[in-house]
Amino acid sequence: MTEKRRRRTREATMRVFLAVACAIFCVLCASSGSRAFYTFNAVGGAIHERITRDALGQFDFCEASITFIDKGNTSQDIPATAKFSAASHHFDCNEVGDSYGYMTERFNHALEQARTAGKDNEARKRTLYAFGEMLHTAQDFYAHTNYVELWLVKSIDYTPSGMPLVKWNQIALKPKTRIGIRSGYFYYAGVHSNENFDSRSLCTYYLKQEFEGTEFASDKIFLRQTGTFVDYLKYAVDTTIDMTHYDINKDNEKSYAGKKINPATGQHLYSYALDLATR
Repeated sequence: MTEKRRRRTREATMRVFLAVACAIFCVLCASSGSRAFYTFNAVGGAIHERITRDALGQFDFCEASITFIDKGNTSQDIPATAKFSAASHHFDCNEVGDSYGYMTERFNHALEQARTAGKDNEARKRTLYAFGEMLHTAQDFYAHTNYVELWLVKSIDYTPSGMPLVKWNQIALKPKTRIGIRSGYFYYAGVHSNENFDSRSLCTYYLKQEFEGTEFASDKIFLRQTGTFVDYLKYAVDTTIDMTHYDINKDNEKSYAGKKINPATGQHLYSYALDLATR
């Protein structure tokens, strides 16, 4: 083989290697993108970072501080980590009270670290990082629960900016129940077996095995009961069944619930979740 041919072979091999590596990275990130607002630029944009920057823009945060806050926030969505798998970190699997408990724990940890942050740079970093972890969960609340739908059932005329923010003390000790504020069950068994790759019916089959006593609507009933916007609202507050994360997440404008448009305001449900999370 000539040197020229060997060089071409090496270049072709490298291109194949890079293509495979990129594909693996996208699969890993895509699996995380299904759990929360988009976190990584590679799979649709850093929406969590956008929310954080928009929310903190009115305060005098330096870029270095925002970077550490975002690191804590982003750390929650790294696949195959304990943070990613913990439903209480994302207001998933109807763990509303536990998710608030996690937020409180992270906030208290940030306060404790802040006591010495003025003279200890590492304590300062830990303060900001823990604050970012808490923000991620708080942001997920509006996208993963039926909080938005509960208000729209009362009045379809609510705009994103006109909808009240949650009063956290109302959910501090909330038990796992279908009544009131609740969230969908998230199925994730690995990068090749999760709601982003498996059918909804298969996911509900595994979820029923994992969470005893849950009852999910079949695909046929789900589609029939969520066809119109008003029908979807009724489904989201129905106390006789459980919902999957797929059914209700408003993480982006392409998710099943996120892309639904309120005919009274012309706004996607994703817009409601985004506005509330930022405020």
